Amino acid sequence: MTANLEKIFFNWILKNPEHFKNVQGFYFENEDIKFVYDVVRNEYLTSNDKIVPGKLEITNLVKLYDKQDKISLEFIKALLKIDFSEYRDEFVQPRFKAWVLSNSTIAGLVNSIEDIKGLDRTDYNKVQEAVSKVRTKIEDAINIQLEKGSIGLDFDDPDSHDQELAINKITSGYQCIDQILEGGWDRKTLNVWMGSPGSGKSLTLQNIAVNACNAGYNVAYISLELSDKKCMKRVGSMRLEIPIKEYTELAKDKEFIKDRIAEMNRRRGDGVFEQKPGKFYIKEFPSGSATLTDIKKYLKQVKEEAGIDIDMLVVDYIQIMGCEKGVDRNMLYLKGEHLAVGLRAIAQQHNLVCMTATQLAKDKYGANNIELNDMPESKAIADTADTVWGIILTNLMKAENKYHWKWLKLRDNATDYERVMFHFNKLFLRLHSDSYVESTL
Repeated sequence: MTANLEKIFFNWILKNPEHFKNVQGFYFENEDIKFVYDVVRNEYLTSNDKIVPGKLEITNLVKLYDKQDKISLEFIKALLKIDFSEYRDEFVQPRFKAWVLSNSTIAGLVNSIEDIKGLDRTDYNKVQEAVSKVRTKIEDAINIQLEKGSIGLDFDDPDSHDQELAINKITSGYQCIDQILEGGWDRKTLNVWMGSPGSGKSLTLQNIAVNACNAGYNVAYISLELSDKKCMKRVGSMRLEIPIKEYTELAKDKEFIKDRIAEMNRRRGDGVFEQKPGKFYIKEFPSGSATLTDIKKYLKQVKEEAGIDIDMLVVDYIQIMGCEKGVDRNMLYLKGEHLAVGLRAIAQQHNLVCMTATQLAKDKYGANNIELNDMPESKAIADTADTVWGIILTNLMKAENKYHWKWLKLRDNATDYERVMFHFNKLFLRLHSDSYVESTL
């Protein structure tokens, strides 16, 4: 540990005083920095207003407590001279966290050794009590809170009431749906689509994913049914505007595909109000094999290898996911609850929108209307989801290339319309020209 890094950490704590409670003075190896820090930390922790002393105040406090006059004025000025405009947070934060965590753990271990020294190792009750103290100290040491906002939103802080729609919403790409959702899909949510076989569940998920990617968001598409190549063919037809029936042959020409991708990026990224497209990754898992742990590992892999965060996770689809060990796969409610709660937790942990689909009850195949209770097997999926949507495709609608989306559950939105109609472009597999359905009678 260099003295310069310790200076940076000292000033980082002045900038983020919530760390005073976690960082002890003896963490600093430089004795002069340690002395100044102990003085400032004591002043801050014992004050009523919890305001960090200014530079002049710090200088006067040090001179007050430095009876032997060891700390020079020049040293204090140099210590407080750090300019954080010269340092990226990405440089300081991980090093600071590592420094605090390592020192805290070492301190916990040292204190634990003191608890065990001189112990009568033949007295079971005393040993058990000492072990309990050791466990508590180690857990306290490694579970220190290093992030702001750990106690939640403060009602009295006006900033806490700002819904920050630009940050927390991802557009659906459809005007009516965005109106229903008050701006788009909410991050940290699970959204479920229900439809019969052949009703376009995968097609719906792919259109939504393409819209998000084209709007600049990073998408991870987990396919448990279609192969990754078939998914790529569909998504490629949608994004590159290549007729689906010609895609297989045209995709053999790598230069052609390269040019279409470049054209797409130019078309969407050059205008003043256009957004450069995000990244789109398609990952295939065999049906019934992908567990929640597998998906978490995959998101971590994307972060490590591509250096990006995923904004929208699409799992096609939830009922053919695998369960972790210990979950009874034959108990459909418990399986559905396990998977739905797990996907929603992933959405919350990674600050993303999670999309998935589920089957419709057999007696409703081809029906002109479906309800929330038409979800078969596990009602826990519907209970857990933030939004649930029904895909309605009758024989007549299929002949007319039309789809209806009906909202079946909205957690906190209200709308005068329950359905939105889409036209289906068979050439590029695109759902477009959305409009409200006034009546379904």
